[in-house]
Amino acid sequence: MSQYSNKYILNLFRATFILILIFVARSSVAQPLSNSDSEARIRQWLLEGIELYRTRADAQTIMSFYAEKQLGIPYKAGLLEKPGSESLVVTLEGSDCVIYVETTLALMMTTMVGSYSYDTFERSLSLIRYRNGTIDGYHSRLHYFGDWLVDGQNKRLISVLFQEERFPKIQPYHFMSSNRSSYPALADDNTLEEIRNAEKRLNEDLLYYIPTDKIPDVLNELQTGDIVAFVTKVPGLDFSHTAVIKRDNDRVGFWHASTTGAVIVESKTLYDYTKDRSSLLGIVIGRPNF
Repeated sequence: MSQYSNKYILNLFRATFILILIFVARSSVAQPLSNSDSEARIRQWLLEGIELYRTRADAQTIMSFYAEKQLGIPYKAGLLEKPGSESLVVTLEGSDCVIYVETTLALMMTTMVGSYSYDTFERSLSLIRYRNGTIDGYHSRLHYFGDWLVDGQNKRLISVLFQEERFPKIQPYHFMSSNRSSYPALADDNTLEEIRNAEKRLNEDLLYYIPTDKIPDVLNELQTGDIVAFVTKVPGLDFSHTAVIKRDNDRVGFWHASTTGAVIVESKTLYDYTKDRSSLLGIVIGRPNF
């Protein structure tokens, strides 16, 4: 059997597995909030993406395609913090660093399972954003990006790389519970307790991170489409920013929703960006399993 056939069968297995996960999650997804213009744009992107997929484009190419499609979307904070019961928020009217990563990954997942359905995109996004893919109140959303990475790995959507004892561990979690007044939903004691339970679980097995001065040692192993999370010095918090790796030969940069204004291709390399920010300790890398 040829190497090409082996790769095709492996991709087919992965696609089938993810499709099963999406189907399982479907019954528990709450009614989504959606902007009609955003939905129309996403539907058009998915039609274009499936045509690219039919040329046997790989996951990195598909991820790049959707990362580029979102360039120029304005940066907006707090887009997921809607009043009332927790529901799936889908929007291209604005983005933040996590929404950008989630949207790019959900679009890629939808395409890689051979679909151009908007419903499949929504189910993919729910699977990514919520614990076990189930919307069950504010606490079911994966608020800490470290939780997002661990949950994604448990669902076999991603692999968290470089989890090695030669590297240090991120600091213990307590930021949300220690800053209750900053999160209106945590006024509810039961919700606060759920967040504390999540922090406790995460603290039992903290992720390792690549310190800034060690980033050059791993650059050759990074590839386009990898997800990068930037480790912060803020007490009790894991990461302060996220992005999607963009590799151009030996240059490793990234796409991200920048607080300076919009989704952009970062002008600095991954190493220089991290090195130039005294508030950062290093990075963690997640790789989509497609």
